[in-house]
Amino acid sequence: MKEFFIVAISGITTFVIFSKIFEKLNNDVKLFNPIRKITNKLKKKESYGSFFLLISIVLVVGISRSLNLNNFIYGILLGFVGALQEVIFRKEDENSKNKLNNKRVTSNKKGNNKSKK
Repeated sequence: MKEFFIVAISGITTFVIFSKIFEKLNNDVKLFNPIRKITNKLKKKESYGSFFLLISIVLVVGISRSLNLNNFIYGILLGFVGALQEVIFRKEDENSKNKLNNKRVTSNKKGNNKSKK
């Protein structure tokens, strides 16, 4: 039971850390945009994301068992794979869409005010 908690805590911590790192890299360097363009075109994006996560977990388990890694490293690998899947297959943020729409509405209002004068 102790091993489960070690894997869970290290996996969750690593997931949060790598999610922030990957998101920052994507915002600054646009690192994952080419992959996201491909995944956004997929019709069953959630299914492919789940399949990718499942295959990744199976690979991590296989690597962990074959190399006889300890539970902490196993949790780190699981957190990394989960964060990678989450960044690649994430739905577009509704907040970013709303911000874009608000900018359009604001710019249209400014344009209408200028034309009335």
